[in-house]
Amino acid sequence: MSVSALLAELTRSGIHLERRGDKLHVQPPPGMDTVALRQRLAEHKTELLEALKTKTCDKTALLARCKIACKDLPIEPVELYAAMDDGDRKASPSLETLRAFAESICESKQREPGEPELPAAMARAYGRLGHTLAENTSLRFACENLPDEGDDYILMAVGVKDAGFAVLRMPRKKYDGFRLIEMVDRWNHKGSNPE
Repeated sequence: MSVSALLAELTRSGIHLERRGDKLHVQPPPGMDTVALRQRLAEHKTELLEALKTKTCDKTALLARCKIACKDLPIEPVELYAAMDDGDRKASPSLETLRAFAESICESKQREPGEPELPAAMARAYGRLGHTLAENTSLRFACENLPDEGDDYILMAVGVKDAGFAVLRMPRKKYDGFRLIEMVDRWNHKGSNPE
């Protein structure tokens, strides 16, 4: 079996695989028997690491992940695939990123006339933040400014390792970067409220 076929099969099974240095990080769906999976991955570890290093994703594997990401949403996998640009497709986005992008497309369909189209920008920011956190194991969180919302407010995407993502909308006059870091740090500790 080719590596691309194996990656496509893993994706169809709901298994997220990513490279972290010289190790494979595996996220199987809940309840899956991982003994056989880990044995199979060990047999192809070198090829998988190389394939993940190139950060490419073939259309079949990406469409399979789009199908999983679109589950229970009013969007077709092909529509999600078509909404991505070439850079997004080549980045081999995770299921979490694809799900966020699919949800943002669904939200944009329900948007009131005149509202800005920010969900796609947010989904891309979530993908970049997730990638940054995965590659830099010492980081606990990462932030990124989103497209400007005018003179009065700042929008910022925040990703916290093992906690999730959020978009913060802050009055420009009251924005304090150090206060933001303190708030995100509190969110990073289990059971705390970021407010």
